[in-house]
Amino acid sequence: GERNEVPSSSLDLAPTLLEFASISADDLPGTHLRRRTTEQPVFSGTFSTAAVLGLEKSIFSKSGDVEFFYDLEGDPGETHSLSEPPRDRVRKLKRMRRAWLQQSRALGEKYGVVSGEEVALSERERERLRAFGYLE
Repeated sequence: GERNEVPSSSLDLAPTLLEFASISADDLPGTHLRRRTTEQPVFSGTFSTAAVLGLEKSIFSKSGDVEFFYDLEGDPGETHSLSEPPRDRVRKLKRMRRAWLQQSRALGEKYGVVSGEEVALSERERERLRAFGYLE
């Protein structure tokens, strides 16, 4: 086993495992875990987006504005958002977020997954979602 402190995403698993099996993963998102660097952002989220880049974390609203910006080295518990984050870092993260969203949409179209598409739910599924607090 080997431990790597570079932030990664579950999207990095497929390229890593496929490469070990000598199968191309060129059209998949993610990076082989051994090639991941601190200058590659990790994104997550649906309604808002979280981005970790190096030792910084930003949380974007759905409209793309930075709502929170954390210095993870000085504040690893994310208890105090910087009131005035470095503008150059925010601009860089916004550009990276736009590219990530474009890539996500393109992959969704390629594989037939459309974001925001309504899904018909059975009454049983609705009951289960209510039990978890997702529906009222």
